[in-house]
Amino acid sequence: MKKSKEFSKNLPIRTVFIICFIISISLTIGIIGYIVFTNWFTSIDETITKMAEDMNRAVVNNIDAFIRVPLDINSSNRGLLEKGVVDINNELNREMFFVNILNSQKGDSLYSFSYGTESGEYYGARRNKNNNIEIMRNNAATGGHSWYYSVTEDMTAGDRVVEAGKFDPRTRDWYKAAKERKVPVFSPIYKHFVMDDLTVSASVPIYNLDGEFKGVLGSHITLSKIDNYLKQIVKPENAQAVIVEKNSGELIANSLNIDNFDTLEDGTFKRRNIDQIDNIAIVQAYNKYKNDHSESFDIHYEKYRLHFNVTEYHQEGLDWVIIAALPRSILATSAMNSIQVAVILTIISLILSVLIYLKLTKKLLSSIDRLIATTEKFSAGDMEQRVSITRDDEIGRIAQSFNKMADTMYGLINNLEKKVEERTVELTEANSVLREKLQQIEYLSFYDHLTGLYNRRYFEESILTLDTEKNLPIAIIAIDVNGLKLTNDAFGHEMGDLLLQTVADILKKACRSEDIICRMGGDEFCILLSQTDETQVEKLKQKIISVVSSTKLGSVIVSLSIGYALKIEVGNDIKDILKLADNNMYQDKLTHGKTMRSKTIETVLRNINHKYDQEQIHTERVSQYCEAIATALGLSNKEIQDIKIAGILHDIGKIMVPAELLNKPGQLTSEEFEVIKRHPEISYQILKVVDEYAALAEDVLYHHERIDGKGYPKGLKGKDIPLNARIIAVADAYEAMTASRPYHNSKTKDEAIAELLKNVNTQFDLEIVKVFVEEVL
Repeated sequence: MKKSKEFSKNLPIRTVFIICFIISISLTIGIIGYIVFTNWFTSIDETITKMAEDMNRAVVNNIDAFIRVPLDINSSNRGLLEKGVVDINNELNREMFFVNILNSQKGDSLYSFSYGTESGEYYGARRNKNNNIEIMRNNAATGGHSWYYSVTEDMTAGDRVVEAGKFDPRTRDWYKAAKERKVPVFSPIYKHFVMDDLTVSASVPIYNLDGEFKGVLGSHITLSKIDNYLKQIVKPENAQAVIVEKNSGELIANSLNIDNFDTLEDGTFKRRNIDQIDNIAIVQAYNKYKNDHSESFDIHYEKYRLHFNVTEYHQEGLDWVIIAALPRSILATSAMNSIQVAVILTIISLILSVLIYLKLTKKLLSSIDRLIATTEKFSAGDMEQRVSITRDDEIGRIAQSFNKMADTMYGLINNLEKKVEERTVELTEANSVLREKLQQIEYLSFYDHLTGLYNRRYFEESILTLDTEKNLPIAIIAIDVNGLKLTNDAFGHEMGDLLLQTVADILKKACRSEDIICRMGGDEFCILLSQTDETQVEKLKQKIISVVSSTKLGSVIVSLSIGYALKIEVGNDIKDILKLADNNMYQDKLTHGKTMRSKTIETVLRNINHKYDQEQIHTERVSQYCEAIATALGLSNKEIQDIKIAGILHDIGKIMVPAELLNKPGQLTSEEFEVIKRHPEISYQILKVVDEYAALAEDVLYHHERIDGKGYPKGLKGKDIPLNARIIAVADAYEAMTASRPYHNSKTKDEAIAELLKNVNTQFDLEIVKVFVEEVL
């Protein structure tokens, strides 16, 4: 292993390049060849599968065309018998009909066209061994025997040429099948009684115009022609095909030049089964299809590989299976020849590439030889040695880099002391910046960025550190800012942040320097006090309450809920103390929180009235109208009081609308109107957090919805709009129309009523407008 490593290290770079080149070229050719030949063989598989499918399709199409001949003949002529166009009892008319039909068939597949009656008579025409047409008669006159006559030039019966035995069509399978099924049907396959061939009959029941069954019309065909179809189709591809009955496996036709039946010594015949043929591959294919219903697969037989495609063919009474076998060798041989040629050409190309590569590397690496010579002189101490650059490529850039490195080393050696001093200053400055960053990170990890107080993380670490016997008693004060969410909704988040900062300043002023004040998150604060008894804690609480009560923050009411608890004994769990402090704080919040929120609502209303001169008058009138409408509608006293209060509060969200928009004399822009349209949602946010007004929040939210669904903010429609909201909408609109506003002149009572009536069932509720106009105004 060690020798191998030393050998690889001592290899010349030219040799390494050549080895790498040969390996990379070989790998590339191998991968590409693998992909190409894999795709090639895949394409061969797909082509053979497609050829087999096309071959089966051609077989099916030919069989279908062949089989449909007797069906079409029956279909075309049954009506002539059923409607009496052809009179079966008129000998001349009848015999010309059968002869003409048989004569019209140019091929030799239809050998007989006949009609058997329910009384046992049998008439028709057939072709004899010489393919000449003969007329058939079987009735009382013939004694129930079948007599055959030659055909004259005028298509009538000539001489009697054959006297066959007794024959009753009603006993034949084709007759019974059509009669039982009452639809066109094929008979089971049987041996032709004259020709050495298999035969199948297509039969159709005949009914008179009264629906009475009269007999069966039959077209009889021989099947040997299917053998010829198969041979013609498979011959170009050197393929094989057989057709068998699905359930029995008995042969119907084949391209193998074998008989589909055997004639026994007593003159009877016996159908051959597919298991009796010598072609083992086809027998295996049939058995595989029977077992797993595979339709496309390969079978290896001896040294051959055959692709099989199996297709079913169905007609009423026929249930056949078509099996086609295609040898894969028809494409594989040419593919292997192509692969051999491709391999030979690839080897030749590889040899030529290596020779060209050797020539080029020799020329290109001469510059590297010069570079090596210069570096050796430089390393020996000749610091002024430089490489002459003759190329503008990678080697040329290496030479340039070497010269730059040599210049830098030359300068460093001559200016080393100065460089060391400069680097020392740079490192000192970097360390200073790093210390500042670390201090910032440490500050952010323990302090709340908004208030400057300690954060929850610092609190959780401090409470564990403080929880020792020497610090007892330990007091924990839990504080919650009342109405922070209401402040955010009513006055904006900037005012909410200012409220939190104001509370933080109050706590810092009230507490001792050693007390730990933390903002726990949101509206919650905590104070940790060591060696502090209950008297001291209560004194601090009252001090905080006193400072809070005297603190003014614009229109915002500063209010705190405070609770505390003390750890007196060592055995007390500090977490239980914290939980008790929280519980006490929440008890205090139940007392003061509700009062604070109600006062905030009053403050908001005062501010709106201050911003907009007409607002107080507007809300009072809307409230009065709402009360009057509710009374007229027969609502309960509580419902009347609710709608009265909702009328006062319906525009409380305008606290967030700039005063210049509320008092703008001209028309609002689309952007300004969007700001105005937000006031119902703001009203909803403010009211839903105040317990006594929460039930009215949705009434206020939807008072600008319209009956036709074109209102705002939700686009509610009809009765989906709460009743109180529909009442406020009418009262608000009437008051707005009859009041003097900066943006329009007031309307008279009659003008306002006309406008309300004009917009019923679109903007306003019809019933409410009617009550308002008729009973309130």
